[in-house]
Amino acid sequence: MNQLFFNRYLTILGHLTFTILGIMAFVFFKERTVILDASYQSFLILLKNDFAIQVNRFGAVITQIFPLVALRLGASLEGILTAYSLSFIIVHWLMFSLCNHFLKQKELAFSIVLFNVF
Repeated sequence: MNQLFFNRYLTILGHLTFTILGIMAFVFFKERTVILDASYQSFLILLKNDFAIQVNRFGAVITQIFPLVALRLGASLEGILTAYSLSFIIVHWLMFSLCNHFLKQKELAFSIVLFNVF
């Protein structure tokens, strides 16, 4: 791809994309967290007040931090599920920002944006 694209438009495109995805994750939190895996993990987080790790998926701890903190702060079920829904976007947004701004790996940052869109 053209270097002008990566230098000029990737940051704007990436942050705009993640902002839109974040708004959609906030608005459609029920649709995002009532699917099989997320609903089961949400149930286990609520039941045990701890992380819900199945089949050695230890990477799930990163996204489960958000609903667990919301639970321990006394948030409602809606707040916990909203936090869980937003956690997937926030984690990828942080990875995009890390690759784009600190590591200067523009192609990798672009692939994170494409992964989340498609």
